[in-house]
Amino acid sequence: MKIENIIKNNKEAFTSSEMLSEGHEKRFEDKLLLWEAAEQHKKSRIRRIWYSSAAAVIILSILLITVLFINTKGNTNDEMAELEMYYNAKINEEINKLYGSLEGVDMETRAEILLELEKINEIPNSIPKDAKNKCIPEKQYAYSQNIYSKKISTIQRINNSIKTIKDNEK
Repeated sequence: MKIENIIKNNKEAFTSSEMLSEGHEKRFEDKLLLWEAAEQHKKSRIRRIWYSSAAAVIILSILLITVLFINTKGNTNDEMAELEMYYNAKINEEINKLYGSLEGVDMETRAEILLELEKINEIPNSIPKDAKNKCIPEKQYAYSQNIYSKKISTIQRINNSIKTIKDNEK
């Protein structure tokens, strides 16, 4: 109890600003500033993590879209090549039939038929390159199929005309 009596009797000494001003306030303010700086660092670190995560998600999304687009475009080119190969084989088959049926046809008719065949070969098989980039693959397929079908049907009509000419000559 002796200490309590000393504190009560000397109350002013314990509450005076002189005792607190010996660095206590300064140390408290320094610690407070350190805590605030640590809090700011923690917030900026969390913010950096969020920004990094968002950037990673955006980059991965762009890469995924790019890879899918390239794969789709690659498949489209492969499918178009396969389509062209099929129709070119059909056209060649029909032309071979036509050349086979040209035997026995007079030279003037033969010249006209060969001229028509050259005109057919001048027709482009696919969409022009400048329009190809603007066109979706389905329209490219439809366009190419339409052109090839027209070529084949024209060659078949010529072949049928040759048969008709031969039949009339008999």
